[in-house]
Amino acid sequence: MRLSQIIFEAWLKPLVQKNPLIDSLWGHTFTSMVEKDDAVYSTVTDSSGHKTVIKSNYVIGCDGAGSAVRMKAGLESKRTSM
Repeated sequence: MRLSQIIFEAWLKPLVQKNPLIDSLWGHTFTSMVEKDDAVYSTVTDSSGHKTVIKSNYVIGCDGAGSAVRMKAGLESKRTSM
């Protein structure tokens, strides 16, 4: 089953924004990541070009078929056209 990103984000965004445990950066673009022994450091850029570095234990690529996260992690997609 496929679900349009537009529909999914319209449902998800209000839930994320009202959760005090989640920091959301809507309108940012993932630009790079560096894996270290202690964490992953991801860089995101806003529309004005300001970069923010995020330290995390994990990075999850939920950014579509042409996933920049997956590509930066060096992972290949096993998905084929239907």
